[in-house]
Amino acid sequence: MNKVILNEQKIIDNITEGYPVTVTREDGFKYIISMERKRGEEVYSYQFGRIKREFDSFDSLENALSSYEFTEVIF
Repeated sequence: MNKVILNEQKIIDNITEGYPVTVTREDGFKYIISMERKRGEEVYSYQFGRIKREFDSFDSLENALSSYEFTEVIF
């Protein structure tokens, strides 16, 4: 399968509008990337199965996912 590069700006545009983005890893596992507001601050997160990790910035979330290679991005 071909690897894809995560388009940071397009992902941010979608999640700030309230639309989650699904990315698929090479081994078939899916991550759902989203953003929500808590106490007036933006909280970025990804969900992998039942596991949900939250980050205070999109850069932190991107760094957490940078060790994986993805084959599909669904907007």
